[in-house]
Amino acid sequence: MKAHAELKNLLKGKKIQAFVKDMCLHAYPWTERIPVEYLEYKIFEEFRLRESTGEKTRIGLDKKLQVIPDVILFIKPGYRALNQGHCFTIALEIKEFKEDLKRDEKLWKYVGWTDFFFIAVPDDLTQYAFEKIVEVNNEHPEILSKIGVLGLETGELYSHPQRSEVSIEKQNLVLQNAVYNYAFKDAKTIFFTPEELPATVALTEKNMVEEDAKNSAQNNLQENCTLRKGGYKQLPNEEKAARKAAFLARQEFREKRAVELAEKSTVLNEDIRQRLMAQPPKAQEVFWKIRESKNGKQLQDIVSELDYSQRTAAYGLASLTSAGLVKRTGSRKTGAYTVTDIAACNTTCATCSIALQCKDYKPV
Repeated sequence: MKAHAELKNLLKGKKIQAFVKDMCLHAYPWTERIPVEYLEYKIFEEFRLRESTGEKTRIGLDKKLQVIPDVILFIKPGYRALNQGHCFTIALEIKEFKEDLKRDEKLWKYVGWTDFFFIAVPDDLTQYAFEKIVEVNNEHPEILSKIGVLGLETGELYSHPQRSEVSIEKQNLVLQNAVYNYAFKDAKTIFFTPEELPATVALTEKNMVEEDAKNSAQNNLQENCTLRKGGYKQLPNEEKAARKAAFLARQEFREKRAVELAEKSTVLNEDIRQRLMAQPPKAQEVFWKIRESKNGKQLQDIVSELDYSQRTAAYGLASLTSAGLVKRTGSRKTGAYTVTDIAACNTTCATCSIALQCKDYKPV
């Protein structure tokens, strides 16, 4: 049986990298097209997560519930995953002895802090891990199917857990822990010291001359640096005014476009509307161009009709597809993009113009 520290060291090996690849496919099936070298993960040990219990300590402070998983993996499936919100987290509770596994009464508390939770054990303890999961599920049915089993020595994924719905509050607590406990370790520490007052010096005529010479030299040095660095051309007032007017016109156009897109989205289901409003304005315009067409739109049609570059249109389509707002029918060359079935429904009541906020709507 390997020691606890040695089991943690296995997380850096090739077999656990295969586990991370499998979890990326489980979380996002499209990662199958991403080369393995673009997948990244970071290992954080002994996370201390504290959640308020609503109680007070003897000195009047908030009493916190402390949860300490052995390891949390921060996984980034592809270099664009951070911008597109596709990063996810996995908590691992490592058990090296059968007795320790059976005695643990707090496994259920780890669920809900990260996207996935696993009991990580040596491969000869996997049967006992499954028995423990059955026991935990009987006592806490709300976490049914949300605990997986990982064999640390082989990287074998013995069971896929369901993804947990992590609240925004818990997500922020996990990120704060990562920033303050880990990122700050590499940052330079600044110590506060009392400010020392300069010693009083009598200004004699000689001191004044020396101070003026010193200031003049500094000013000359600053002027020389400015000339060497910049060499910027001073713009005429007319050109400045024209640039400012163009900037204000672009800003006004963006604000007007945002209002128009928001008004259009009122006919959508609330869930679809929120997904769409989270997209960039250009991606939203691509969505409406597809939705308002009868047979869908190809990439080249969108490029020509919206006057976008092919890269901008392709990025908008990829973002909308990832959000579940559009889908492609047919082949990559000849197929067209259409909106998904629920995004194609109008959820506006036939007798008014208010979009229904409930889910028991009848499409018009």
